[in-house]
Amino acid sequence: MEVRTLHGDEIDAGADVATTAFECEPGSWRAGWHRTEELCGPGAIWGVYEGSRLVSSCVAPPQRVFAGGRSIQGGFVGGVATLPEERRKGYAEAMLRAALQASRQRGVLITYLWPFSYRYYRKLGWELGNDGVLVTVTADVAGRIAADGEARDVLFADLDSVMEFYTSQARRFNGMGDRSREWWLRFLAERTPPEGAADEPVFAGGLKATALWRDDRISALMLWRTAEEEDGTLLVNASDTLYSDAGALGSLLRALLERLPGCAKINFGCAPSRFPHCLWDEPRDVSRSLRCGAMARVLDVAGFLQATGWAPGVEGRLSVKVSDPVFDEDSGSFEVCNGQAVPCRHPGPELRCTIQTFTQLATGYLSPEEAVALGRIQASEVPAARLLSAASGGLTPFRSPQEPG
Repeated sequence: MEVRTLHGDEIDAGADVATTAFECEPGSWRAGWHRTEELCGPGAIWGVYEGSRLVSSCVAPPQRVFAGGRSIQGGFVGGVATLPEERRKGYAEAMLRAALQASRQRGVLITYLWPFSYRYYRKLGWELGNDGVLVTVTADVAGRIAADGEARDVLFADLDSVMEFYTSQARRFNGMGDRSREWWLRFLAERTPPEGAADEPVFAGGLKATALWRDDRISALMLWRTAEEEDGTLLVNASDTLYSDAGALGSLLRALLERLPGCAKINFGCAPSRFPHCLWDEPRDVSRSLRCGAMARVLDVAGFLQATGWAPGVEGRLSVKVSDPVFDEDSGSFEVCNGQAVPCRHPGPELRCTIQTFTQLATGYLSPEEAVALGRIQASEVPAARLLSAASGGLTPFRSPQEPG
């Protein structure tokens, strides 16, 4: 078994392993995997050879993400695949261990993925990191919402305003990507060449982008695709839905459905804390369901604690000893003051836990009291866990379906 990064034509072979494993159209992932390497740099694509045969592959590039309101160096893992006849031989696990070690060496502090099995990835240190609410709004319900503002496709002239609005909303969550202009154009819009004329739509393929403008400012943004149900009914599936207030969301939903004749409904996702309960005149008419979200995994305990934005007004010392199935034990003492954690020599209240529990506490997904009830930590460790939970910045963990992994 040889585990290493893939380059050149090997990337095509790696993408083909993934499409075979996921039963997708042959060759359909090649362009995306090459684009990932071009955008994120060499070393983002991994594979496993058994002799001369490539049997397993994945992508594991860096991606800046928001944590505690700050942009930090994160990453994601996606497309983890093994040829069907080569499964259960340890290829994927060996590849993931190597990719995690390399990511940490590159400075990645936390990594995300959308799993096929939460149990499988838990053994490598990932854990459930956020939840989402899937909301379905019919054209009838949207038509009863009072509209305010103008909805229009995102043009190149609007892109700077779109990026500013997205960042203002995304930094309110732990786990959303901090997207550069190149990320918007190359990774999301899949544009080659990336730039276009001022009056040209940024999203010219299957993925569309619509923004709601009020008083010359963007108040809501949606990335979406159309789809058909089995009976041929048209619907919209939104992968990014961001809004400054419930009224802006409602106006965008109504405007989008009015622009698509015959469209019956819109499916969109949001963080549980952002579900607009008061927007609907008859809430029972709106379907919603809680969904398990992406998994998260801190790679560098000290690096993450020093990079994230801590909740304001929190001060104290903290000592942690974190067990990790890939990096063994990670430990240290930290002084927290003025929204920052710095290493210190003097120990504070101690917390011993797994990297999974550490990640959930530090990103705001798991409360210290819940950790005790689940047997993850001891009751005597609650003071330390409460201080650690302030590493979330008091923000909600959320990663939209548009985010890779």
